[in-house]
Amino acid sequence: MFTQKKKLGWNFQNFHILNKLLHRISFSVRQAREKNPNSPPLKKKKEKLSLFKFNNRMRRDQKSYSRSEESEVS
Repeated sequence: MFTQKKKLGWNFQNFHILNKLLHRISFSVRQAREKNPNSPPLKKKKEKLSLFKFNNRMRRDQKSYSRSEESEVS
């Protein structure tokens, strides 16, 4: 149980770092494109759900799911 928890934490930390890195790269690309007028225009992308928000949503859904199960039992 303990090793599993540690593993999960490590993975979550890695995801967070990767997410930050991805944002940083896309930001640099956007800046470089704005400086170069010959580059094709960037499409406005839809608001993407960040991994952090996604994880929180999953956790919340899991909690509400377990709560509904408890209420069915009692």
